[in-house]
Amino acid sequence: MTKQQYDIITILRKLGPLSQYGVIHAMRAKQHRYSPSGIRSRMAELERHGYIYKTGNTELTPTGRKAALYRVS
Repeated sequence: MTKQQYDIITILRKLGPLSQYGVIHAMRAKQHRYSPSGIRSRMAELERHGYIYKTGNTELTPTGRKAALYRVS
């Protein structure tokens, strides 16, 4: 597991279900310098390997789009 993947799991454990958008903003607040595309890629890897999953719920992004919420398995 990479440091970035570990940091994503830590954020999801601390803050509960979050969208990719939420994880990106939480990482920025913690001063992590990961790119948004890198975070999305690591989240896809984590989901593929069963570490995180979509809850089935969504939230609206600031632009009004629906975003899936993720949580740790």
